[in-house]
Amino acid sequence: MIEDLILVRDVEARYALRGRLLRYVVLAPFGNWVGRGELRVLRARLSSAGGDAGELVDLVLGYDAYEAA
Repeated sequence: MIEDLILVRDVEARYALRGRLLRYVVLAPFGNWVGRGELRVLRARLSSAGGDAGELVDLVLGYDAYEAA
C-alpha cells in the first residue's frame, strides 16, 4: 500500500495514511527556487523509528517543477 502512493498529491497521501505518524522531507534544488505545481510524494517507506508512538511513515516530497526566485 505504501508503494502505491508514489507521485500522488500530498493531500491524498495524508488522507490514505490517516492515523499514522508522518515525517515529511521536502526535496528541493540547492539555492533560491520556488516550487510550482502540486506537492507530490517521491518516496514513501515505513520507518523503524516510530517506537511506541505508532507506525511512522517517511515521506519525501517534491513539487512538479521549480523556478528560480
